[in-house]
Amino acid sequence: MENKTVPVWFITGCSTGFGRELAKLILARGWKAVITARQIDQVNDLAEGYANSALVLPLDVTRKE
Repeated sequence: MENKTVPVWFITGCSTGFGRELAKLILARGWKAVITARQIDQVNDLAEGYANSALVLPLDVTRKE
């Protein structure tokens, strides 16, 4: 059964700046995060060591599809 008290964060723009720092903080606190960026090769390092709590997905918020 999943722990429903652990928040799951959906974070955009994780390759640099605020999004990247937020993703690091969230994962360090033991929470789950969906880490997104246009180019996932720029954020794969964030998920290292967090196989059970980090999901890396490509996302470009400027494209509707």
